[in-house]
Amino acid sequence: MIREQACLSILVLTEDSAEGSCETVAALMKKMVLLVDPACRTHLIAFEPQGEHEQRAMRGNLWKSRNPFDRQKIILLGRAIAAKLIEDPIGFVAFHVDGDRRWVERASSENVAKFPEFVSTYVQPGVHHALRRQRDRDALATSDQDIARAAEAALARLLRLTPFRSIEAWLYQNTAEARRLCQVACGRHVAKIDGWAADRGALDELEDLKAELCLDSKHHLELAQRAFPADEVFGANKSYAAAVLGLLDCADFCAALARTHA
Repeated sequence: MIREQACLSILVLTEDSAEGSCETVAALMKKMVLLVDPACRTHLIAFEPQGEHEQRAMRGNLWKSRNPFDRQKIILLGRAIAAKLIEDPIGFVAFHVDGDRRWVERASSENVAKFPEFVSTYVQPGVHHALRRQRDRDALATSDQDIARAAEAALARLLRLTPFRSIEAWLYQNTAEARRLCQVACGRHVAKIDGWAADRGALDELEDLKAELCLDSKHHLELAQRAFPADEVFGANKSYAAAVLGLLDCADFCAALARTHA
């Protein structure tokens, strides 16, 4: 049996340092992809976990640090992102960062506010530099305007995924699996979980989701993978829906998904 080759690849970056965190984000993103393009064959998407250098700068949101001692780590992160964005065939980067606010307070999210500055300072220069080097190496008749347009398109392939307040706001939406896991662990939170199933928007408005249940990071991948109710979560029209619409806004991403069709 001939194994089909991946049609697109996505570098997965996440602020979470727990084991399996990149796989969890990838599993969530697979469900999002099917909302963007129901005909997509997700087994033809290659999800690449962050490397050691990227993890150091992502952990604890070091990427937004102004401490000079952190600068080299952030530079390496920016270079890794830039390199992925200009790959041929084109690559994508999924950048998971929590909003650290309730959805109703999303306008005050520091992580969201500082993300454009990180991109312009550490990613954009790397993309421009790499494109100019490519032009010079291959003796291409490419103008500076062409490079500017190519850089703009590349930066649009940096896909920010931001749950509010935290990634548990998405994971605990899998109320059937959360209920099962809770019953195994203690059974004390079943009524609360059933309440979330009846009001999908409630999870984005909780202050400390990590303290709400008897579950922890070792359950994250199961929650992301097992019958995740993507349609219902999208229907809540909060941070999960915003992330899906952000993917839909990326023309290159939609075109790449179309290449996976049978």
